Amino acid sequence: MGNHDFFVENERKAKVPEIFGMDKRYYSFESHGWKFLVLDGNELSIQAHSPHSMEYAEAKRTLVNLGQSEAVNAKESNGGIGPNQMKWLKQQLNLAETNRSA
Repeated sequence: MGNHDFFVENERKAKVPEIFGMDKRYYSFESHGWKFLVLDGNELSIQAHSPHSMEYAEAKRTLVNLGQSEAVNAKESNGGIGPNQMKWLKQQLNLAETNRSA
């Protein structure tokens, strides 16, 4: 999903993944001997969450912190990967490395 997919009413933002048939916003799958990791680059995004949600508050804090450090990517249209997803990604990569060595 891209940031444009969340240009809907605030009440409908949480339903966007479901509309696309996604059970989870990030996940992995295997096909033809390859493992694919699908990430959610809008996890930390003020556009992807309702302004009254905890996710929005976390994304806003991240955006403010980036802006204060004058980061070039501190834009409301940008998103990011949160700590839980990053932990999951690291676990998936470690598992892939372990399986490759076996």
